[in-house]
Amino acid sequence: QYLKQRFSEMGYAVSLQTCADRQGRTGTNVIAVKQANRADADILVLSAHHDSVPGARGANDNASGVAALLLAAEMLKDVSTDTELRFISFTDEENGKNGSRFYTASLSQQERERMVGDIQLDMLGGLGSHGTLACTTDGQANWVSDALQKQAPGFSLAAETASDHSSFQLAGVPSVLLTQAGRGYLYHSAADRAD
Repeated sequence: QYLKQRFSEMGYAVSLQTCADRQGRTGTNVIAVKQANRADADILVLSAHHDSVPGARGANDNASGVAALLLAAEMLKDVSTDTELRFISFTDEENGKNGSRFYTASLSQQERERMVGDIQLDMLGGLGSHGTLACTTDGQANWVSDALQKQAPGFSLAAETASDHSSFQLAGVPSVLLTQAGRGYLYHSAADRAD
């Protein structure tokens, strides 16, 4: 509800998508859309996940990614673009990426063909981490990682499958995970607090 309110206040069209895991537990994806000036425009997704593991407070994993997603949405809300932007906060990343898998499975063929990339924001400021990585599922560059590295040459390219970007890659959408280098000291612990 908080994310829905924040995106709505920025002027985005917001929808909620409920999905369930194999045990029947439900969660909600929050999807904010900035329409382009053409109905057949390319679609670029910026995403994060708002869940954490049981017992963890989730400040870094992944409130840091959600905060970056909200900041990106705030910075882009008044920018004119010929690309449709979708800001998505996924549920249930920590339990098999259920939210993003449900979302990508729900895409129409037309949407899939228009979708040019996903940038996933996950764990961006943990104590004990060092620098930022641009990760693809196989460690090989794609146009999204190339574009990010052109803007921020300090991003090292690496391989990582443990976040929602992999759901997009499996759906045939070029994807990149922006994350910290190293898990940090407080990964998946009750000490993962904002302070």
